[in-house]
Amino acid sequence: MMRFWPLLVLMYPLTAHLSIVYGVPLPAALLLVTVLSLSFRQAMARRDRTNVLMLTLYAVFTLMMVEWTGLRGALYLPPVVMNASVAYLFARSLMPGRTDLITLIATHVEPEVTPAMQRYARRACWAWMYFSASLAIAAAILALYAPIEIWSWSTNVLNYLLIAGFFIGEWLVRMWVLGRNQTAGPLATLRAMSSFDYKQLLQT
Repeated sequence: MMRFWPLLVLMYPLTAHLSIVYGVPLPAALLLVTVLSLSFRQAMARRDRTNVLMLTLYAVFTLMMVEWTGLRGALYLPPVVMNASVAYLFARSLMPGRTDLITLIATHVEPEVTPAMQRYARRACWAWMYFSASLAIAAAILALYAPIEIWSWSTNVLNYLLIAGFFIGEWLVRMWVLGRNQTAGPLATLRAMSSFDYKQLLQT
């Protein structure tokens, strides 16, 4: 069942948006419970106490949201948590003595990571951190003050268009700064990102 976990995660934004549009939050809530249950099961099997604790806290906060706002409250947390987690990954890799995340990914696609690449990668890592944090803050603000339909269009549709646009824009800037011959293509970068061991980053 775990092999379907990435597919379930990819299905979630569309399912959540359709659930909001049609006023039936149950399908998205059930999908969310499935993803969390699989994640919890995997964390228990690996005896990963940190992930078990984080997933437990997430479940508690989700139940609190459901208590306050009904079943649709379960759908408010994922966009905030996801974007905040991505921002945290970038920020953690930027701490003194660590190699930034983009440089680590570059080592999977570039034959040689030059000093110029490292300087650019660190700046790009800062940009991605601020961008991801902004998405998390925007999702939280919209959840508090915007109608749920506006929140859903923003977090489940617009966010992913913005991420795709930021990814392509950052690649174009990288190609302009470093030169086309020193820049891996978008598809090679995406493959490296999908195969990167992010858990190892958290443990170092």
